[in-house]
Amino acid sequence: MTGVSRTILSLRVCLLVCRYILFCMATHEPHFIGTS
Repeated sequence: MTGVSRTILSLRVCLLVCRYILFCMATHEPHFIGTS
């Protein structure tokens, strides 16, 4: 149980970090949006 909850927690943290990085990239580098 502890290992599973720890894995879920780390996955949520990783998702949050990835979303934060994408948000920062979209905010500071607007030309990335609509490149494709």
